[in-house]
Amino acid sequence: MLVMTRREHEAIVLRIDGAPVVIQVTRIAGDRIRLGITAPSSIAVNRAEVELDLIEQAAEQTPLVVTTPEDAETVRTLARSREMLTAIANTSDYGVALRARELLARLFGGKCSAQPLSPSAPSAPSAVNALSLPPAHA
Repeated sequence: MLVMTRREHEAIVLRIDGAPVVIQVTRIAGDRIRLGITAPSSIAVNRAEVELDLIEQAAEQTPLVVTTPEDAETVRTLARSREMLTAIANTSDYGVALRARELLARLFGGKCSAQPLSPSAPSAPSAVNALSLPPAHA
C-alpha cells in the first residue's frame, strides 16, 4: 500500500486504463476526512462495504453451469472480485476487513493472503485470522 500525506484541498491523481481519477481531500474535521473523487462514469467508485455487498450479490447470481454470455461475465466478475476482497481484507476498518475475510473464505475456500488483523482490534475467530487462499486461476 502506498501511503501519501495530503492537506485539505490537495489531491492525488490515478490513471486507470489511461483515464484520470482525481481524489481530493475536501475537508478534515476531527477524525473524519471527506474525499471528493472525480472519475469517468466507466470506473466504479464505492465504499468498501458497498463493494462487499455487490460482490455478495454477484456470488449469489453465479451459475453452477455457464450456458450464456451473461453467465460467463458473472463468473469473470466474481474472479476479479478476489483481488478486491483481499485488498479490502487488509484495511484498518476491523468490521469491514473481517467481513471481507469471511466472504473470501466462503467464496473461494481455503485461506486468503490478507495481512493479520490489527492486534488492537477486537479478537476475531482464529479460523478467520488464519485465512490464506490458493493461487487464483486465470
